Amino acid sequence: MSPDSEELKERIANLTDEQLLEMISAEPGEYREEAITYAKNELKWRGVDYSAPPAKPASEQEADDPDKVVAGVSRCLLCDGTLRPGVLMGEKELTVIFADNKEERFVKVSACTECGHIALFVDKTTDVQL
Repeated sequence: MSPDSEELKERIANLTDEQLLEMISAEPGEYREEAITYAKNELKWRGVDYSAPPAKPASEQEADDPDKVVAGVSRCLLCDGTLRPGVLMGEKELTVIFADNKEERFVKVSACTECGHIALFVDKTTDVQL
């Protein structure tokens, strides 16, 4: 196992049951598959059933204020540094279109102030205006 993988596994082992459940119920792409696998293994080891993880409380849902934390995540999973929210820009704000229902949503980003790792999040509350 690589040193980075070992560090990630150790960091995940130190999370609370609630934090692990939030990880495995997050939107696809929010966490690396390796991190999700470690989180599920940790929950199994603790004897926590994660077959139907609870929905995130409204207090942890994404806020419209850009100074607030994106999607309830404030710390980097790699180095535990502080995440700063931002916006990815191209010709316009970045969006994702889901293949199953053609739903289009904005993509938000947070960047770690320590290691530079970025985390992407889908804005599930703001409608994309065409």
